Amino acid sequence: MFVTNKCKYCTTKKTVALLMIFLTVFLCSCNTEQSEFYPIAKKYRSLYGYITSFTVNNGYDEDDEKQLSELLDRVESVMTATGDARQRLDVENKLDEYKNEDNVAEVKDFNIKIESADTSGNSGYIWVVYSGKWFDEKGFVIKNREDELAYWKIKKENENWIVTETVNLP
Repeated sequence: MFVTNKCKYCTTKKTVALLMIFLTVFLCSCNTEQSEFYPIAKKYRSLYGYITSFTVNNGYDEDDEKQLSELLDRVESVMTATGDARQRLDVENKLDEYKNEDNVAEVKDFNIKIESADTSGNSGYIWVVYSGKWFDEKGFVIKNREDELAYWKIKKENENWIVTETVNLP
């Protein structure tokens, strides 16, 4: 006779965990409205993560937009600041990577928008799409971004949302 040392509790716990994983994947994949940026997120699943790539389809609501407007204003000021204004910026570490280089003299046609977000609780995420043209002192375009997709993990700190992790396309 073959005897196992597995208890009923352990088997139930594993079953529940597997069902939760299946349910998450199923619900994410059944979303009927797909973001126009979902093919990009899907292409870069190895960068964003399998489950995370589906969240680009989740959209956002008015509350998310209201809560994140100050964060987006800060991001815009970081990404468009040049010269002395760039030097005076005081931003959290993760937004520092979006500061312009010294050779950027002007930024034109900058736009940033929310593609998807979750601000329930004290942590969440935001998918943003940004565009703009960055020029040097001679008027040459040194960086041109059109509908660039980025994923940020965020958390609420002192009633403000801050970026804790960024995942950008290569």
